[in-house]
Amino acid sequence: MQSLKEFKARVGVTKNSYVKKWIDSNLIPGVKVAPSLEDIQFPDSARRPYKERDKIKPTSSSDHIRAHIVNACVRREHISYNMCFCTPKEFGGYINDLIGCGLIREREEDGIIYYDATEKCDEIKKATINAIVKFIADTLQKATIEAEKSVITASLK
Repeated sequence: MQSLKEFKARVGVTKNSYVKKWIDSNLIPGVKVAPSLEDIQFPDSARRPYKERDKIKPTSSSDHIRAHIVNACVRREHISYNMCFCTPKEFGGYINDLIGCGLIREREEDGIIYYDATEKCDEIKKATINAIVKFIADTLQKATIEAEKSVITASLK
């Protein structure tokens, strides 16, 4: 576990008010809450919440939600279903799509599920959300074509 000071230094935030807002909004999983902000303990693996979460709207398309998930992974920031205005199962579907085409991976640390970008995302590190949407669409399409080819090849044997 790490202190507030250690967490702030590691995730690059200077204001306690930001961290307090994140904790009050339940955006940092695994936090050990205490009466005083200075006494709160953060898991060693704790990440900063996704900075662009305010750009996700209840009306955001599936493509844009997937793009924000990938963007969060590329930035090494925490993202969850409640930031994307989805149910846990809907969010899980997006995650499965992205894992299936090799853009992200899932791992557990300190009892918390995190999503990490893979090397396939290296080319979109500084891309806009619209560019990421296109990148994901192209990647999903290629993955679908490859899966269909595999099924056809297997059925012909």
